[in-house]
Amino acid sequence: MATEQAVQSSLGLLQRMSENPRAVLEALDPAGRDEMMTELSVLAERSAGVEDEADLLYVTDALHRLLKEMPVLAKLLLPRNGEATSAQEQPTTRKITFNYAHRARQKSTYAQDHAAQIHNHVVQCRQELQRALRETSWRNRP
Repeated sequence: MATEQAVQSSLGLLQRMSENPRAVLEALDPAGRDEMMTELSVLAERSAGVEDEADLLYVTDALHRLLKEMPVLAKLLLPRNGEATSAQEQPTTRKITFNYAHRARQKSTYAQDHAAQIHNHVVQCRQELQRALRETSWRNRP
């Protein structure tokens, strides 16, 4: 999966989670909710420190791994017949040349430009889920 594709896929997943926080929460058991919220907190911290393409791919890959580990979320959030694919699943071997180094710098610039966007979506998603969780807990009180 190319970096641009990984970023767009991750942004789409985070947006769907933010738009339907109650459905996401209802799909998970309490332990799954805790795990997801913890992972989103880690991703928020990690996305705030993205400096290059590798950092950005780590964040997008972690989101896709979360979906692989929680099939109920994948079923809810991915298109039919969609699969959470890891950006790191296909190892590559590269010859380092001047052109490769130049493209790597451009990708680093791309990563830095889009890191804030990923970070904002992770934070927004976590906030929406926390809000929905508080509202659900408040309604369920006797």
